[in-house]
Amino acid sequence: MQRAALALALACACTPDPPKSSVRFLPCVLGDAAQPRRLHAECATIEVPFRAGEPRTIPIAIARIGTTGGTPAPDPIVIIPGGPGQSASGGFLALQGAFLEANAKRDVILVDPRGTGRSHPLDCKSLTRAEYMQRAAASDVPPLALLRTCAKDMSDDPAAFDTAANVRDLEAVRVALAVERWNLYGVSYGTRVALAYAKDHGDRVRAMVLDGVVAPQTIVGRDSDEDADRALRLLGERCRAQPKCGEAVGDLEAALTKLHARLAKPENARFPHPRTGTPTTARFSASTLVGLARFSLYVPELLAPLPWLVKTALASGDVGPLAALAQIQRDGALLAINPWVNLATLCREDARAEPEPPNARTPGFFVDHREPPLYEVCAAFVAPDPQTRVHEPVASAVPTLLMSGEADPVTPPAGAELAMKTLAKSKHVVVKGQGHNVIARGCLPHLAAKLFETADAAALDPACVADIAPFPLFTEGAGP
Repeated sequence: MQRAALALALACACTPDPPKSSVRFLPCVLGDAAQPRRLHAECATIEVPFRAGEPRTIPIAIARIGTTGGTPAPDPIVIIPGGPGQSASGGFLALQGAFLEANAKRDVILVDPRGTGRSHPLDCKSLTRAEYMQRAAASDVPPLALLRTCAKDMSDDPAAFDTAANVRDLEAVRVALAVERWNLYGVSYGTRVALAYAKDHGDRVRAMVLDGVVAPQTIVGRDSDEDADRALRLLGERCRAQPKCGEAVGDLEAALTKLHARLAKPENARFPHPRTGTPTTARFSASTLVGLARFSLYVPELLAPLPWLVKTALASGDVGPLAALAQIQRDGALLAINPWVNLATLCREDARAEPEPPNARTPGFFVDHREPPLYEVCAAFVAPDPQTRVHEPVASAVPTLLMSGEADPVTPPAGAELAMKTLAKSKHVVVKGQGHNVIARGCLPHLAAKLFETADAAALDPACVADIAPFPLFTEGAGP
């Protein structure tokens, strides 16, 4: 009996207490101007080095949405937003419904990447984000003069805002929260961060969901015009297959090209502001049309009226309805993405000056109306990092579910297929007719929750994905 008691006492003495979180959370309400909804949560900040090994620190903002089903599992879900330049606390409001099932058993952790939200915002001191977006929208060329001005007047050094820094910050948050392992959800650029984190800290990741995958090998922007043209062709095929749409619209790419030629001389569009109803006048140019077409392809609900509106603008001469749709997109981009963080990160990691052989690209609406390559824009802002490791393939055995929209114009399914070649325990689902960021569609929230529960990608049954249909295209002003 004495020996048994002694053995038990020794065992207790040798087993360390589990680490305790050093983070003090307080009640808060999440919300931003881009989303009318509000979300009750708990918020906190931690301090992290501005650069690795430096004594100077900056705040990183954290929010926790507690589980709705009692005692939470020990492995929370951390949300890694896209952009780059999107905050997790703002971006999650549109995704909350997709995580209700998963949140019933696990806390959801939102970490605003550095430079966004409440995490040491990166800004131009002489030009607000609203002013930058307005001037950029009013110009037919990238506002290089604005970039050159702001490059000398940033609130902090943009070279410190990149994926490697985001990975270090995430690990600092995990340690501060005393979480042994957690689950990752990354969307768009957030998938690059999630994969980089799994590469450096794979033993801390229990499972991953990657939505709209940026494969590590991908140079962002290099193939963006071809990817958008591919999505546009799929849209044209959908329109021809939908009763009345093909008849009403005809050849969509030809219609866009014709309208683009007309808009070589920009027009003043008049329309009621989509949010306020205030009579609004805006300059609508050929470059505005290219941007509108590109970003409409991201979201099926915004895309649905585009073919009919293009055809109507050609027939009536009125681009007002198209300008109203562009205003919706512009307001959303201004409120959702910090353009300086976006540029800083992409310039550091993807601004490679790679000469192309002549006639290397397949003609198409976006290829034929290309914007200047990223490296030309970045030359006015911040130099690329020659030591970046973000483009190295990530070999990982973390159970991973990859999600793609069939018609995603920026992260097409091919990116997920490339990434999963080195992800040993992965499964890829492709959603027919959908664009960018698909987790809220159909049964995908359940598949994600199932992965977070079981950490077994092989056991997931994706048959339900075939039942997800895209939003029908408009054939008249009243709708489909």
